[in-house]
Amino acid sequence: MHQLYCDTCKRFLADRLVEGTCPTQGCYYDSARGDQCEKCGKLLNPTKLIDPKCKVCQNTPHIRDTNHFFLELPLLKDKLVEYMQQHGFEVGVPVLHEKFMDKVLYVWFDAPIGYVYITSCYTSEWEKWWKNPENVELYQFMGKDNVPFHTFAVFLSSLLLFFKFSALSV
Repeated sequence: MHQLYCDTCKRFLADRLVEGTCPTQGCYYDSARGDQCEKCGKLLNPTKLIDPKCKVCQNTPHIRDTNHFFLELPLLKDKLVEYMQQHGFEVGVPVLHEKFMDKVLYVWFDAPIGYVYITSCYTSEWEKWWKNPENVELYQFMGKDNVPFHTFAVFLSSLLLFFKFSALSV
């Protein structure tokens, strides 16, 4: 796979840590993120951004080869059916409030820790944002524009645990 790498930060950059100019003809928004453009709404590949910049250090990253692993979902079909029959399929986290006991929150399973980490990269005072329950109430929600990124995250994370990575391909 090809992914943007920042030599200054010495790491591969997640889509949200890259910003540049949208390559979509007629848009060319100069603050498009690596995953989508807020102006035209297009889903983007960060390697296609024009003049990409690392959001951590503002330097220009370069494309570098890296290895990724993928789930071979067709190979999981029988195990998925078995899992569904044994465990059912309820998505979301119950809302622990008497007025909303019949509701669930849909959560991208790694987003909460990712937001804490990104804040810690931005400021050394990150704990004032995340460890201050007397003065901070945190509400997270998923906007409709992020559905393609988050649709199967919770379900697949439970499958990884259930199948103990038996169907991974590298």
